[in-house]
Amino acid sequence: MKTIEELKELNRHLTIELSEARNARDRAEAANRNKTVFLANMSHEIRTPLNAIIGFSDLMVTAGDEEERRTYAEVLESNCTLLLQLINDILDLAKIESGTLTFSEEKIGLNALLEQLTETMKIRITSGDVELSCITPPTECYICAERKMLSQVLINLLNNAIKFTDKGSICLRYEVHEEFLRFHVTDTGTGIPSDKVKEIFDRFVRLDTSKPGTGLGLSICQTIVERLGGNIGVESEPGKGATFWFTIPYHPVIG
Repeated sequence: MKTIEELKELNRHLTIELSEARNARDRAEAANRNKTVFLANMSHEIRTPLNAIIGFSDLMVTAGDEEERRTYAEVLESNCTLLLQLINDILDLAKIESGTLTFSEEKIGLNALLEQLTETMKIRITSGDVELSCITPPTECYICAERKMLSQVLINLLNNAIKFTDKGSICLRYEVHEEFLRFHVTDTGTGIPSDKVKEIFDRFVRLDTSKPGTGLGLSICQTIVERLGGNIGVESEPGKGATFWFTIPYHPVIG
């Protein structure tokens, strides 16, 4: 026969286990809902450029002149690029979340990496009213990090800035702190409404559907940064541009 104290202790353990079971059930149900929403959104996002590709392919066959064919070809190229980007983004996201994407750290010179990315991204700027620059410390900073993943985050953020900046400037820079590195991409673009800031890193969120994109780039950035052990965020004001920032642990190496 158990004592009253033993029964109370048993009841306490049962209450804890029941609470944990309910939490596990809620997490499983939430994950299932998220998966359903993700698959529905993905299906919609894939069909959109695919329908355009099929439709304009048919129109090209019956185009009356060279100018008309050129217009259709540009639409086809744009939608093919969007479809390829979407597929690549989904594959990257799946690899990261399933743990099959390997992270291989190597020695990186940050000044050299950021300057190289800046020069590469300048090609993607079509407006002559936008200046892309890079600000780096006077002394090269060497770290041990995952080059491909770090580059992908920076490229995604720069792509985002270029997309929403019609005139003004875009600046890429970083700061060295005692235990972490902080990267910034600042633009003078359209900015983000205050009520949309919290959802900007959610999957398939596109604040301006007139702009090309999959709505996965920022979500992938967040996933990568968190896997690298850092944080990511944004500071913005509508009409005054935005600053996307992220941190990663600082592991210096000798140059």
